[in-house]
Amino acid sequence: MKMKKWLMPVVFAALLGSVFGKSEFGFNYWPHGYASECLNDSLWPSQKPIIEADLDHISSLSGHVIRITFWPYPSGWPISWPLQPEYHQQTERIEEFLGLCHARDIKVIVCFSNGHVLNGYGPRWTQHETYGNGSPEGFQVFLDHAVSWINGLIDAIEASAYKDTVIYYDLQNEYHHSDQNIGDYARALYDRSHAPAGKRGFSVLMWQPRTGDYDVDSEDLAYQLSKGGPRPLDFVEFHAYPGAADGIEGAYPVPRADSFYDEVKDDFPNATIVLGESGHSAPDAKIEQYQQTLVADLATQCINKGFRYHLAWMFWDDTPDPGKQDFGWGDDPHTPKDVMGGLSALLGSMYNPDMEILDDGAPKSWSAGGTVPVRFSAAGPDDAASNTHYARLEVVSPKQRSGDVWMISPSTAVHGGTLYFNSFIRSNLKNVHMVVHEYDQNNNEIRRTEGASFNPSSAWNNYLQRTGSFSVDLMPAAKTVRITIEGSIGENASYLDVDTVSLYEKR
Repeated sequence: MKMKKWLMPVVFAALLGSVFGKSEFGFNYWPHGYASECLNDSLWPSQKPIIEADLDHISSLSGHVIRITFWPYPSGWPISWPLQPEYHQQTERIEEFLGLCHARDIKVIVCFSNGHVLNGYGPRWTQHETYGNGSPEGFQVFLDHAVSWINGLIDAIEASAYKDTVIYYDLQNEYHHSDQNIGDYARALYDRSHAPAGKRGFSVLMWQPRTGDYDVDSEDLAYQLSKGGPRPLDFVEFHAYPGAADGIEGAYPVPRADSFYDEVKDDFPNATIVLGESGHSAPDAKIEQYQQTLVADLATQCINKGFRYHLAWMFWDDTPDPGKQDFGWGDDPHTPKDVMGGLSALLGSMYNPDMEILDDGAPKSWSAGGTVPVRFSAAGPDDAASNTHYARLEVVSPKQRSGDVWMISPSTAVHGGTLYFNSFIRSNLKNVHMVVHEYDQNNNEIRRTEGASFNPSSAWNNYLQRTGSFSVDLMPAAKTVRITIEGSIGENASYLDVDTVSLYEKR
């Protein structure tokens, strides 16, 4: 249970309203606690169903794109050579991973983050005899190895049936102008990588806070690529981690994402500009409300500006580095943060999915029923899965030992696409499951589709992670849907709690 020690008023419904646009939202992604090693033979059987459920969950939050990053060590390139067996396992399995994304209409950005070339990330290539301890000759060997590492993955992707699922390749994550030989490195990647025309990209940092020269990396990248050029880029990312509220350690101001877009566009006028990473850390509950507000503002900026793609960092905390990452939308797959509920309301299809809008003491437009009498109300705040309120169904008779009960969502208009949905559930009922009800233009139910059942506990449970991948291809005649969360009474004082629902139709 996540106890909230500090809460700001939740004002998303009134403050944000509805946002529209052609921008596509998504996440930087690997499954909780892992990087690309999840593709290894030893981990794939256990991680594949987790990934499938995550991709469904991402889709239910309106996610259309993910960005996957390959770092040297997790992908089988330690500073030594040759590449390790795990590298070849990953090049062989990347097609299957992309197939999971393609099946859900999720596009993929593939990023290479070569920490061996960066200042401040060790060990660097200059520190090893393999690369001449920083000699010019050693740098050429390092380039050969880096290009081989990148090209093996690109070749595997471009030879696969799902190559078109990949939008572009970020050839070096967060180009930094002060890194040794970085210009030579960038030019070598552009000239020697197998990234095809139309898929060449780089990413840059958004700021240099000590100098105030916010686009120095973007300007330097454009300059370095012009040497002996031209070397046109198809995509350029920048990454936005705006300063925190007063009193939060390490905060400093940065430009708005929508204004910084123009600065990067000036440097690369023919490239598509992408917000490839964004967000704010929330290591504990007292900062979650601020994280939610900031992420919602970034998303609104991107939609109004017309960013083609804008992505959050990351879906879950401790990914890929356990104990070092706290920018996620959940502490783990069963512990969502406030941002997940608030952004479901902002970007999703369902009204009041996070139960924060109340009417006469209950979540507005939600209801409950059963074969026995039930009470329906809003509960919280200290034990909500996200934000302040959640929906609670209670069986009226504390001694009732049989019967079925259910919670009913608001009606949502649909258009014949594929419906993705999820919820966080806490209950002592048996055989709890989600159900999709489709209705025609006359509000007649034309189909009921039940998901798998599970027996929850007194802690919050991510439905998809407990039961597995689940989505519904809607009937052409379906005009609206409702979701129900249903279960059977199994013990005294039966209850069903639901929070942080997400629903989105892809078409």
